Amino acid sequence: MLFEVENDFDVLCARNAAKHLASKMGFSTEDRTRIDLAISELANNLIRHAVQGKLIFCKQACPGHAAFVAVSMDSGPGINDLEQALRLGFSTKGSLGTGLSTVKEVMDEFSITSHAGTGTLVKVRKWLK
Repeated sequence: MLFEVENDFDVLCARNAAKHLASKMGFSTEDRTRIDLAISELANNLIRHAVQGKLIFCKQACPGHAAFVAVSMDSGPGINDLEQALRLGFSTKGSLGTGLSTVKEVMDEFSITSHAGTGTLVKVRKWLK
């Protein structure tokens, strides 16, 4: 599923679709809540920090197990200091600074790349247990 994220309504649509997919895949209530939180944080970051942003998520099927995978990509200003941006409590916009660090904490796999002037790419995965 692909969502162009430009406003709060887009965030809500993405969250609802992610919850539906996670439920259909058989994730527990606890893991569905984690996925919802990650999608919410990623989508809200697109609104706050990016020029244009997209959120893609899907089911990844592997022999013997499956995963929920989400990718957030934007053409925003990029993140100058990834280490600092992943630190709990760090914010460039006066928020609580829990966004990326929370996403990293609640998902099983997390990767991020960012380049000044060209944007940021975040990929996360939650394995179905």
